[in-house]
Amino acid sequence: SSGINAEYGALEVFSSNLTTVAFHNYAPVMACGSRDQGIRIWNTWGDRLNDIRNYEGIMGQKIVPSVSLEFHPFEYKLVSAGQDHCVTVYAKSTDPISKI
Repeated sequence: SSGINAEYGALEVFSSNLTTVAFHNYAPVMACGSRDQGIRIWNTWGDRLNDIRNYEGIMGQKIVPSVSLEFHPFEYKLVSAGQDHCVTVYAKSTDPISKI
């Protein structure tokens, strides 16, 4: 039988419940969403690259627990579906995002 039967590696990404994980098709990165209302971006070697969290202030970005994450197949864009029934698109700060 040809199946996965050995652990490749383990990574503790959050101290609270992990709700969703997405791997990029070509880039060596993954995104993890948790119940503590955060998204973390990691490379596949275990280095944390970025955190997406709440921002303080009246114009702050609202982050809720992610129920689904998905990377664009060829670009560094990430889509998050939250428990608030909203979909959010994240990209590098230098990358313009078109209206959907």
